[in-house]
Amino acid sequence: MESYSLKPLFFAALVATLLSGVGCSTAKVRVMPGENGENRVVVTDIEKDDAEEAAVKGANEYCENLGKTAVFVKHETKYTGSMDESTRNTVRNASAAASMIGFHNRTGTAGRHSEDPNVFENAGMAGSAMTNDRDYKSEMIFKCK
Repeated sequence: MESYSLKPLFFAALVATLLSGVGCSTAKVRVMPGENGENRVVVTDIEKDDAEEAAVKGANEYCENLGKTAVFVKHETKYTGSMDESTRNTVRNASAAASMIGFHNRTGTAGRHSEDPNVFENAGMAGSAMTNDRDYKSEMIFKCK
């Protein structure tokens, strides 16, 4: 009979939790009624997909409160960060990996321990801090019908 370790399952669950953002919304949403029935929603968020999803949600909620459905007329999402977008994404991915390695070392689930496992966690936290601004702006024009 084979013995299975729960360590890989724990690590997989940790990765999934970190990548999912733990379900927290970091979006800043503004919905503005417009003239001629055209309304506008502007969202800034840390990730592009999250900004777009929050914009759709904001428009849908606005129209639902009026007993109507949102119909999208125009959509644009821009990266507005201070560093190159590709560099930012690389730093975010590397910092997430470093944080996971540091946590893995600190909890004793790694096969080989660093003399200072906090080095990885600290590097991960620094990278995360550098890239945690709401660098994506999604703007949608919509009508409620």
